[in-house]
Amino acid sequence: RIEVNLPKIDLLFGEFDPFKLGSCDWTLLYKGLLDLKCGSQCTKRQMQNLHKNINVLLNIEQEYGSLDNFVLSDKPEKIVSVLSNMGKYKLQFVGPALAWEYLRNVGIDGAKPDVHVCRFLSANRIGLANGNPAEPDEAIQIIRDISKNTGFSMAAIDNIIWSFCADKYGEICTATPHCNRCVIKEYCHFKQMR
Repeated sequence: RIEVNLPKIDLLFGEFDPFKLGSCDWTLLYKGLLDLKCGSQCTKRQMQNLHKNINVLLNIEQEYGSLDNFVLSDKPEKIVSVLSNMGKYKLQFVGPALAWEYLRNVGIDGAKPDVHVCRFLSANRIGLANGNPAEPDEAIQIIRDISKNTGFSMAAIDNIIWSFCADKYGEICTATPHCNRCVIKEYCHFKQMR
């Protein structure tokens, strides 16, 4: 729903001009997203905190000269921590997975340790992690190791895993896996759990 509505979302958000958005009534954005059927359970709170998050990003830009300088100022894990943990640059309703997504979208090689990726890497699925699901930091390290061993970017590996698992994409390694359609089931630990 989001991909097909991106041009409408761009218009709704004033082409993402921070000064236009900074003075925009969040309820109009919230209603607009719901009308496009692009909202989620977090949309209302995200829109309520949009002005605060814009101010945080403008403060980062002022201190570092640009957001690009900021994201390049330290290791990606540190930038993710600064944006997602408590501190002066904490973005509201942005956890590690969304902070990683932001970094990927601005060209930093990384992975988004979301529910799909963490479940896929878990001890009771592909078996590369210790827990069920994998912890986000552990998932990032596993994907970094795979990247070093294969030469594929972390972003590409993340995209392959996510596409394999996500609804309306591969839909193979979902919460209830479709093992009968899985081409890598011989490497999976899930069948041993049955």
